[in-house]
Amino acid sequence: MLFYGLCGNVLGDVEKDFQHSSISCPVRILKDKDHRIVDDCIGATVGGVKNYLRILKSVSDAGTYLFTPMYSKGWKELLDLNKLNKDPAKALKLMKKTHEMIGYKRVAKINTGLNYTENFDASIREFADLFDFEILEFDDGNQEIFKDCYNELKMEI
Repeated sequence: MLFYGLCGNVLGDVEKDFQHSSISCPVRILKDKDHRIVDDCIGATVGGVKNYLRILKSVSDAGTYLFTPMYSKGWKELLDLNKLNKDPAKALKLMKKTHEMIGYKRVAKINTGLNYTENFDASIREFADLFDFEILEFDDGNQEIFKDCYNELKMEI
């Protein structure tokens, strides 16, 4: 199983594209119970498109970073202030100003049902404190889409 986002929908037809290829194993894209392709890891962990859209609508009044355990582990690397500018304090100030200008005010913790990520809460608090963001929490997460896809592939193989 390969997990990826659909950036630009470049792999939106991956099943059809590989249907008649020389690859000796089935290729599947994650889909929800309504057979709709999930766009990314957030959509997959909250049960699919309907619930993802519901969550997005519920936070549409202000920009909100959605944090899964995976994102909580990698946000420092993505926002490495030392690489963004020779002066990390200046980079942070610019980033805060950018957040203010585009309306980011929150970080949301998406509980995925996986409990093995160390310091999930602490990482989110650190991010929120750094940018003076409010913390929201969503308990919508689960592993059903992943399990369903795995079981389908397992049965097929």
